[in-house]
Amino acid sequence: NAEYMGTLFQMSIKVNYFDISGKALAIRLALVYAGVNFEDNRVQFGDWPAMKPNTPLGYLPVVEVDGVQHTQSAALARYFGRKAGLYGKTDEETLAIDQAMDIVFEATTFPKEDSARPEFIQNVTRRNFAYLNKLYAAHNSGYAIASGISIADLCIYAAITFSFSGFYTNVPSMADMLAEYPALKKAVENVRSHEKFAAYFAKHDKE
Repeated sequence: NAEYMGTLFQMSIKVNYFDISGKALAIRLALVYAGVNFEDNRVQFGDWPAMKPNTPLGYLPVVEVDGVQHTQSAALARYFGRKAGLYGKTDEETLAIDQAMDIVFEATTFPKEDSARPEFIQNVTRRNFAYLNKLYAAHNSGYAIASGISIADLCIYAAITFSFSGFYTNVPSMADMLAEYPALKKAVENVRSHEKFAAYFAKHDKE
């Protein structure tokens, strides 16, 4: 991890995303955790149409590493999580991290039609949250793995806080959504209160 971290400090990194948390927050937090200076380019919605043709797939986030564009938020979160030492200490921990990330991504990929969201939340989101709650409750670290905070926790924080922030219509509030899952609720709180993110959340309090 020390070798990874060293290369991270030598990189020029520009995170391009809108001025919301969304799919870039876990990437931003991994870089903040590592203590790396990066350009947090928050694209205004009005500027997006002109920028869109110059992105690999026509959507954000796009992260430029030493001038090279990279896309796909989950891949980027895993990459920077690994670089920041947030990807577990064993293959089994890495598996647990990947599992937790995929579970929360599935749980918060809502249908486009808002009329279909209540059924999706009941059948998919709550099922997945119940399992995540069980995983978090299985040990006392307060995080997805026993050895401490990982990129999974940052992705879970980002996905849950954004998905139930009011951005999407016809979904419950975060408080209502997490009421039945105390270990998962505590995990979200643990990321928010982590000392390494204090300055970031003080500046971006809505994230």
